[in-house]
Amino acid sequence: MTEKRLRILRDCENLCYRVCYYLLENEKLALETAKLTLLEIARHPNFYDRPQEEKQEIIRRVAAKKCLITYYEHKDKLSS
Repeated sequence: MTEKRLRILRDCENLCYRVCYYLLENEKLALETAKLTLLEIARHPNFYDRPQEEKQEIIRRVAAKKCLITYYEHKDKLSS
C-alpha cells in the first residue's frame, strides 16, 4: 500500500470509530467493527481519489453496514 493511501486511511480512522461507537454503544465491538470497515474501504482503489465529503459518506455507509452485521452477531451481549 502506498504511503498516500495509508495516510488517507489513517485520516479516516477517527470518523470510522465514532460512527461505529455511536451505533453499537460498545467500545470493544466498535473498535473491531471499525477495523473491519477500514479493511473493506482499503480494498476499493476508487475510494482514495474521491473528494473528502464522498469519503466521509462512504465511511458512514460501510460502517453502518458492518455495525448491523456486528449487532446481529452479538445481539445478546449488547442488550444486557
